[in-house]
Amino acid sequence: MGGTARKWSKPTTTPQRNSVVSDSGKSMEKLMCSYCNYTTTKKYLLQRHLKSHSTERPHKCIRNFK
Repeated sequence: MGGTARKWSKPTTTPQRNSVVSDSGKSMEKLMCSYCNYTTTKKYLLQRHLKSHSTERPHKCIRNFK
């Protein structure tokens, strides 16, 4: 890469939310990825997953492959 820093791009769509009742009777919101079938109840996990759909990477490779 040519020395320019890349930044993560934010998703352009908002995640879909579905209410789910767990075995313990608590109501939990299930968050769904707008690009694939991934679902989670944790917002930070969905945000981390959404980065997998981006072509940009947050870290520069430190190894010089020839």
